[in-house]
Amino acid sequence: TITFRANAGSGKYFEQKYVLKDGTYAVDYLVKLVGLDTEVDASNVELNWVNYLDKIEENVKYERNYTAAYYYDVEEDLEDCGCTGNEEENPEERVKWVSHSNQFFKSSLMAKDGSLRKAKLTAEMLDEKDEDLKKLTTKLSVPLESGAFAMNFYIGPNEYDRLAAQGSGLEDIIPYGSSIFGTINRWIVRPAFSFLNGIISNKGIAIIIMT
Repeated sequence: TITFRANAGSGKYFEQKYVLKDGTYAVDYLVKLVGLDTEVDASNVELNWVNYLDKIEENVKYERNYTAAYYYDVEEDLEDCGCTGNEEENPEERVKWVSHSNQFFKSSLMAKDGSLRKAKLTAEMLDEKDEDLKKLTTKLSVPLESGAFAMNFYIGPNEYDRLAAQGSGLEDIIPYGSSIFGTINRWIVRPAFSFLNGIISNKGIAIIIMT
């Protein structure tokens, strides 16, 4: 556990606490205001989250297509922001979570169902000579109930089973394709490959058998 606290004197403070969960990629995140009721409108605290996503592969153009900010609204619709260019999204509905994702890893911020409001997501393409690939920014209105608000981060790989275990629909971000082919890839090809990968140590041989 690590706690960051900004003291405001006379027992007043603003606090952010992060708790790592052993054996997982999950982090508990708590925001807390103490004694600041008259100075801060706790019902409308803005969270400003900025990520510079690194380049991982040599093929920048291909990698950019799999780097974006995603959000999942209360209607259980998955939307993205900035897969192919500079983009901005201002979802009208409340959102369950937002995620900054590249081809292999993601950082996802989750809260109570529909408790994140006034979301604004922007994606900015960076120059090919820049050391980073994209700049993703998310602004959210976080309602502090009784001066505190609890959220969770998932910071880890784009592995279907790990994402599905979060129970928030994060696995929907993985691009399996559209129409009937996406359905086949998700529910037939993926489980079959996972089964073969569990009994065959060489992934190349597993792919050959799948083919």
